[in-house]
This record gives sequence, structure tokens and C-alpha cells, in this order.
Amino acid sequence: MMNLSPVLLQMLASSGGAGNAKSKLVEMIAQREDIDPTTKLLLEQALTRDAAASEVLGDTIDMEPDDEGFASSVERPPAAKTKGRRIKRLLNKLKALEKENDDLRDELEALYEQLDMLAAALGACPACFGSDRDCAECGGRGRSGAYQPDLALYRSIVLPVVRRAQTEGREPRIGEPRTALR
Repeated sequence: MMNLSPVLLQMLASSGGAGNAKSKLVEMIAQREDIDPTTKLLLEQALTRDAAASEVLGDTIDMEPDDEGFASSVERPPAAKTKGRRIKRLLNKLKALEKENDDLRDELEALYEQLDMLAAALGACPACFGSDRDCAECGGRGRSGAYQPDLALYRSIVLPVVRRAQTEGREPRIGEPRTALR
């Protein structure tokens, strides 16, 4: 991380009021050769917000000296407080959406693992089960039985279904509810 201490110390040592501090800081950052160009640009943009943005956000950078001469932040106007609360709410929503996204990714990963096991049990392409002519894995030729099935998975996943269908005397129909084979 870049050290801005020399720039800030130089700014404090120079004379001028609080209104002039931002422009002096921008000038000093622009003159520094040890700050990479991207960081310079971002700092300059952050410090030279236009008046419209300043009205919406409130002046969040201004500092005033307290009784002991130390800088303390100026009370934010009501619009800035409201903006801060909105930002906090949006950040909370973002965190909730990120958690939901992570949960959905975990669920999708679990489903892919189940599909991979089923494809291995059937000896089928795990990407498309032979249904996609443009499949990078099989070119549409990976339907059930196209590959040697994993016999342990076949015995635990497929064989029970085949046995049940045989005891009922008919083949199960696609989309038929599970209770139909009782």
C-alpha cells in the first residue's frame, strides 16, 4: 500500500485554510513521482468532486480544529446522514445477496456432483448425457451406455430402479410420479 504520510505532512506544513486544503493536496499528489498514475487519478477524482456530488453526499472530508487544536470532523448535514444510512442499507443488502449467491453456488455444485455420479452410473457424458451435438466432451454421442459405467454406482443407483420396475412388470414412464410404481 502506498504511504501518503509525506504528502499529508507537506500539506499540514503549508499555510492555507480548510477550503484550500483539498486543492493543495491535489497539487501535491500530482507532483509526486512515487505514486503510480492510476492511484494519482483516483485520489484526484476523490478530492475534486464536483459541486453537485458534494451537495448530495455532504462535505465528508472537511475538518475543523477542536478546543485543543486537533482536527475533528464537522457535523454532517441531514442529507449526508440520510445518504450514509442508505449506503449502510445497500451494503447490508449486498452482503445478503452475496451470501445468497454463495448458497446458490454451493447448491449448484452439489447438483453437479449428483449429475456426475448419475452420468458415471449410466456410462453417459456428464456434461450433456448425449443430448448436445456441440458438446465439447462427447459431441452428442455420450448417451447412456456410451462409456463403461462405474459398476459400484450402477449397483447403488440404477439397479434398484431396474429391479423395482421388473417386479411391477412394466417399465417406469418418464415423468411418472414415484408413487405410481408401488
